[in-house]
Amino acid sequence: MIIPTRCYLNGNDTWKQFELIMSSKNIAPADAKQNFLEIPARNGDLDLSEALMGIPFYGNREITITLGGKKARAEWTRTLSNVQNKYHNRKVQVIFEDDPSYYWEGRLTVNDDFDLGNEVGTFSVTVNAQPYKMETRDGGEGTCQAWDTFVFATDIFRNYHGLQVSGTLTVNVYGNQMPVIPEFEVSAAQNLTVKYQEKTYQLQNGTNKFYDIVTGPGDNLFMFSGTGVVTIHYRGGSL
Repeated sequence: MIIPTRCYLNGNDTWKQFELIMSSKNIAPADAKQNFLEIPARNGDLDLSEALMGIPFYGNREITITLGGKKARAEWTRTLSNVQNKYHNRKVQVIFEDDPSYYWEGRLTVNDDFDLGNEVGTFSVTVNAQPYKMETRDGGEGTCQAWDTFVFATDIFRNYHGLQVSGTLTVNVYGNQMPVIPEFEVSAAQNLTVKYQEKTYQLQNGTNKFYDIVTGPGDNLFMFSGTGVVTIHYRGGSL
């Protein structure tokens, strides 16, 4: 069994940058935001956790990554200093080798747990991360999908770049778990509209964002009418 040892911080491979491999990682569950109301003369509390939007919400989660390598004792002082200068208390995007189609985003802390044996040292970093991991592609890049990192069992193929509308066009944006408000980038629009869940929206040249279009998991059908070129930007998120 091959154990993934690479992680990427803001696109930088920790091995290539510092000669550090990832020996372990722990991704804690996202904190559940719950709201219960105690009512006298009622059995049990009233659960208002999904009362506002009809969906659950989450707080941040903690990701702990243990990094290590073999270096001379004098090199470790420089390495630890370089890691802190680059990432300590900074916002980062983290990609793991075994989940390359998603990134985690949060603020990184270098922990005070450095341990040095016979030139082999380890220490950990903690990321106070957003609850959802985000897809690395949003479907509007206009570049080919990287098939060498695509996981057919779990990943979702997205290509919504430069959609030609002449008459009508229906596009199914398959939603991941996180609610998302997509953006429509439009050019050469002539009486161009988009219909979603029985409501029609007028599209103008430039970037269009409608805050009452909130996609959910599964099929999200958009019907375009008129003439123009549309690129849909949808970046899904998963717990």
